[in-house]
Amino acid sequence: MKEFGKIFKILRESKNLSLREASQDAISMAQLSRFERGQSSISIDSFFQCLDNINVLLDEFQSIYNDYTLTDDIRFNKELFEAYLNNDYLKLDKFLNDLEIEKIKYPDKKSLYLNSIIVKIIIYTCDQSRKVSKKDLNFLVDYLFSVEQWGRYELWLFINGASVFTINTLITLSSEMLGRVQFYDELLENRRKIYQMLLNVVTICIENDYLAHALKFMNSIDSLQLSEADVFERIVHRFNKAYYSFKRGDEASMELMLEYIEMLKKLDCLGAAEKLLSSISDFVNM
Repeated sequence: MKEFGKIFKILRESKNLSLREASQDAISMAQLSRFERGQSSISIDSFFQCLDNINVLLDEFQSIYNDYTLTDDIRFNKELFEAYLNNDYLKLDKFLNDLEIEKIKYPDKKSLYLNSIIVKIIIYTCDQSRKVSKKDLNFLVDYLFSVEQWGRYELWLFINGASVFTINTLITLSSEMLGRVQFYDELLENRRKIYQMLLNVVTICIENDYLAHALKFMNSIDSLQLSEADVFERIVHRFNKAYYSFKRGDEASMELMLEYIEMLKKLDCLGAAEKLLSSISDFVNM
């Protein structure tokens, strides 16, 4: 809570607002001042009212808070993704070993088990000899089906677990997901994760010749209408559309796919470019 107060003060002062303006109708100026200095806490209702007084949305505050503190979850996700792109087996094994130790210390903490499953899945995508147990996969799938409203964590689990689900499980979960994120999909970061998840699902559907399902999910991606700033996701979406056309018999689409891979390389997305190239390697020199 101390960090909350510090960040609130940074936001208030960046807008040239006084303690009086920020605290009005919520708490006293003295209470807000102590909160900003990390000397006391305030109620959730008062915190929301103070945010409203300085015209900051909760999701905006959370985004700034995450960037400012770089929480363990964000650091873990970032480093895990980098290790995956670089095929860094040593770092991936270290993640797994650390989680196994944490699981012994906190056996009832479900997220530790789920996170360890994701690390195992990522290791498997880099090294096909490191198979993920059926027990682990069933636990992950059962958890996702059990959650009525998916938030950011469930989307993260699904994005990273998609590659090892059976195609029927993947399609079923994807359809379920689109109906389970309505409460959260107005948040930009969640919409971006939905977009990333659907991109993965489309690629897998195309690879397995489930083209009707691929088309359905590509239409869902089009409906999300993300910002033009999401260049990486837009290029991958274009790649998938070309891949879909290629699988439908349009051999000229191969040239488009290779162009999109080159675009990613020019953006220094080398790991992602290599992953896409490997997905079509059987067709490149036909």
